[in-house]
Amino acid sequence: MQTLRPVGDARGNDVRRRVAELAAQAMKPDEAIAVLDAVRAVNPSDISVLRRKAEIQKGREDLEGARKSLEEALEIAPQDDELLADLG
Repeated sequence: MQTLRPVGDARGNDVRRRVAELAAQAMKPDEAIAVLDAVRAVNPSDISVLRRKAEIQKGREDLEGARKSLEEALEIAPQDDELLADLG
């Protein structure tokens, strides 16, 4: 897979999110995570990217990676009840 460059506009990031979802559905979690990381590079405060990354990581049994992603999201949104619940 080629290196993904960050896209600087919201529409481009929406497209990248869709690509990440398609990759996840196609059982290509590494590609999905790479796309989500590219989206996050442009919008580091978007906790939905980190939440989805954690879901994919959990699905591939990378529980430590999932925890780290959720903890990064909590640094951005420390009062987010859903994130707190996801961390258990």
